[in-house]
Amino acid sequence: MTVNWFMPPSINVKNKLRISLIERRQALSPDEVIDCSNKVNEFCFNFLELNHHKNILTYLQINNEINTEKLIVSMLKKGLNIFLAKQEVGNVNQVFIKKVKKDNSEAKSFVVENTHYAMSLNYFDLVILPLVGVDSKGYRLGFGNGYFDKLLCNFKNNNPKKTIIGLGYAFQLTSENFAENHDLKFDTVFTELGGQHF
Repeated sequence: MTVNWFMPPSINVKNKLRISLIERRQALSPDEVIDCSNKVNEFCFNFLELNHHKNILTYLQINNEINTEKLIVSMLKKGLNIFLAKQEVGNVNQVFIKKVKKDNSEAKSFVVENTHYAMSLNYFDLVILPLVGVDSKGYRLGFGNGYFDKLLCNFKNNNPKKTIIGLGYAFQLTSENFAENHDLKFDTVFTELGGQHF
């Protein structure tokens, strides 16, 4: 008897979409990444100016993601507390992070501390994430490892003051509906064309 193994349609759609969007992002020129990143950073910071977030978990760019360095500098100047997630989790309620602080030397505007802290996610009121794609309802498509899905599954706990923002390119906003139960949903995604609220 032959057994036909297949993936559920939503997983197959997600995998094909993930590959396509990663290839498209990798094809961007350095100038395109810089130009789009500057616009996204400005939109995101304008949003922060209108809100009262204080403790922020964010990322540093890899693989042509939206570059957050200018955004981090602007947030530090505003007096916000900025942290970066380390890609390890002690349990679902703690994140191992590094603090970002101002650097007044001429070489850099900020430095990332070497020390890792284990902190409760309750400390943060805003999370800013990279993405591979976003579906029509605001659900995040990442690299497929589920790191942020697991880490942030209980982040909001029905607290409307806690916010999850995605930073990406306009082509990463899709008309697909691929969400699974574990997928993370954004409140807002900023691209070079502006903000999309969900």
